[in-house]
Parts: sequence; structure tokens; C-alpha cells
Amino acid sequence: MTKRIHFPLTTAQQRQLVFETWEATGDVMLACRTAHVSRRTFYYWKPRFITGGYAALVSFASAAPKHPARTDAAIEGQIVALRTVNRRPIVLYDR
Repeated sequence: MTKRIHFPLTTAQQRQLVFETWEATGDVMLACRTAHVSRRTFYYWKPRFITGGYAALVSFASAAPKHPARTDAAIEGQIVALRTVNRRPIVLYDR
């Protein structure tokens, strides 16, 4: 089994360069070599470039979770209300 090459995330300048070179020459491999990106990256960004042009290449979607697990606001309010009403003093030790 061969080891895969790791390509770090591309910058906006790399994405612009790859598509400028591709438009000028029509050669995908040359464009990818010039911008130091993989062909897979080129074909990943191509639909976005076709629909939105160079402006669509500036930013990309984050891989971070959009909605982290969180308790519903209504339930959270009920919990806070119950805690304020039923608050017991904290006893550190008994004498």
C-alpha cells in the first residue's frame, strides 16, 4: 500500500492561481503544479468557480460543528428557576 501525499488547506491565492492558470492554458495538470494543489482539490473547487467566479474562491465552509449539543433554552430556563427556588446552603463540614 502506498502512502498518500498530504496537501494542507489551500489559500485563496492558491485557488485563484490555479483557476487563472487553467483559464489561460486549459491544462489542469499544469495549473495544479503551478499552484501546488492536487487535481482532487481542483475538481472540488471547480463547480464553485463555475457558478460564482473568483469571488466564490475567497472563503470556504468551516469544518467546525455548526450547532454544538446544547440544552434547549426553555429547559435551561426551567433548570435555572428551580435552582434559585430550591437552593440549599453548602455545608463544608459538620461540627
